[in-house]
Amino acid sequence: MLFEVGSRARHGRSPATLVTAADSPATGSRLDILPGSATPAVLAAREPFWIGYALAPSGPETDLEASISHGRGTKFELDVDGEPVRLDVTETREGDRLVSRSAQASFQAGLSPGWHRFSGRWYVAGRIVLTSDVAIEFVEP
Repeated sequence: MLFEVGSRARHGRSPATLVTAADSPATGSRLDILPGSATPAVLAAREPFWIGYALAPSGPETDLEASISHGRGTKFELDVDGEPVRLDVTETREGDRLVSRSAQASFQAGLSPGWHRFSGRWYVAGRIVLTSDVAIEFVEP
């Protein structure tokens, strides 16, 4: 699934493209909290899962490199139950050119039974361009 974010009007550049991370070295199933995705209402407690997204330029004129390198904050952030989650960040380059940056959280032990709230924020050049706030019930299998 691709989801374009950003503003073409700002600086005359194309927006970055939010790309859901399709491949991951993490174990367990992928949980997608992107607005409009098929986020489940119920998951098995204590089962491994992961959440991850990547930002990549939508065209050669997109200045993703400058946005990331100059601290303007093209990134994904995740909170679970109001607490920030540490994300593993990976950058992909072609020569000296940054072509994507991915962020992933792996929950190897899963989560305890009960309701858990996932809040995601996607930034392009330091501006929030997309948010997600979902509650999922984790139940004993």
